[in-house]
Amino acid sequence: MKKTFFILFFLIFSKICFAQGDGVVFFDGNWSAVIAKAKKDNKPIYVDFFTDWCGPCKMMDKQFFPTKAVGDLLNNNFVAYHIDAEKGEGVELARKYQITAYPSSVFITYEGIAFHRMVGFPGIEKGVAEIKKAENIYYTTASKRMEELDAAFLKGERSYEFVNEYFKRKIATGGDLNEIKDAYLTGLNDNAKLEARNLKLVLNSPVNLRSKLYNFLSNQIEVDALKLPIETQTAINSGIELANTNAKAANDYELMKLTNAANAKVNDFLKKYLNQRNITEKEIKNMDELVLNQNLERTLNFFEKTERYKSMDSLVMVHDKILKLEKKDLKQKDEDFFKEFSSKSTSITAEQRNTDYYRNFENQQKQYFTKQFAEKYLSFAKHYLYFKKDKTAIQKSINFLNESIKLEETDTKLRALSEAYLIKGDKKKAMATINKAIELNPESLELQLFQLKIEE
Repeated sequence: MKKTFFILFFLIFSKICFAQGDGVVFFDGNWSAVIAKAKKDNKPIYVDFFTDWCGPCKMMDKQFFPTKAVGDLLNNNFVAYHIDAEKGEGVELARKYQITAYPSSVFITYEGIAFHRMVGFPGIEKGVAEIKKAENIYYTTASKRMEELDAAFLKGERSYEFVNEYFKRKIATGGDLNEIKDAYLTGLNDNAKLEARNLKLVLNSPVNLRSKLYNFLSNQIEVDALKLPIETQTAINSGIELANTNAKAANDYELMKLTNAANAKVNDFLKKYLNQRNITEKEIKNMDELVLNQNLERTLNFFEKTERYKSMDSLVMVHDKILKLEKKDLKQKDEDFFKEFSSKSTSITAEQRNTDYYRNFENQQKQYFTKQFAEKYLSFAKHYLYFKKDKTAIQKSINFLNESIKLEETDTKLRALSEAYLIKGDKKKAMATINKAIELNPESLELQLFQLKIEE
């Protein structure tokens, strides 16, 4: 009897062990060791990101990974890795691979480039299909050297599947997508260019403002902006930031002007989207005003960084005349704005009103336009202050700082004015001004250190 019992126990135990052996075998080691193992075996990596509190993660552990079909696929074709996204190096890895939901399965080359992912517990059948899809992607595209992919693209390979993975690899390796985006776009007809998957493909990185893609998007905004996805805004905005940096570095005024034109285009695009939600004329006017201010500041910054004093001075003088005309009604503008603000704030409770945050916010609304004018004068002053060797520029900086301080006095502005006086060589006024700034903000170490600098 005992012998029969032990035989049965052994058979059952062996079956359990065998079944467990059929499942996924996760690599035991840190991430560097995983990369080394994958490189040695010439295999891609499968990473399961999980957390302790995630229910579907536990279902994956109990129902998905022990399955023979899943085990065969992952064990034979991948280095499988299991990591808690909220502990140890899992935190950094989850950030690197932009993990926002659990469980997340990410398929990665041994170069560290993600080429496919699966989010959630998909079930056995769908999960196996996704693993096979990742395997196919890897061996047709992701495993190839960049030179091979470049050659295939140059020879005319334009299937969506290939180009999708090719773009991903280019982005991950820091490659330039500008020419290949234009080449891909050129091969599409007008309808295909507006297909969601193709737009998603070309908008997944910054749009070069000197590209066929930007010209296409720019024209489409004029024709029918609503056919473009909202990601258009982000992609063009990212392109504007890059172009702005490049324009200053290369002293390229034409490129700088193109960034301003692109900024206006994005504004037109957003207005057409917001029209669906009954955007008001006043809101449109505010959006247009914001774009004008952004473009002005960007242009002045370009002139400063490229040391074009005369160009900067001419532009400031034009806007100074406009400000002087608009400033005549400044008090009335503030009163009208605050009146409208108050009428919209009737639902604010007495408890909410009786907080420092609300009182400070309310005070800002009382001088809404005054503060805007003060900031514009401050901006002009800072740009002039850059040209320290030019006496005329320093005097104009002082004049604009005084204009700004008349509208709104702050320790920051007084500190800037004190510096302008010091550059001019007037230590007496510099000291009097910094002392006034310290009276407004006696705790500021920065102001006290500047005071010592004047005394030297």
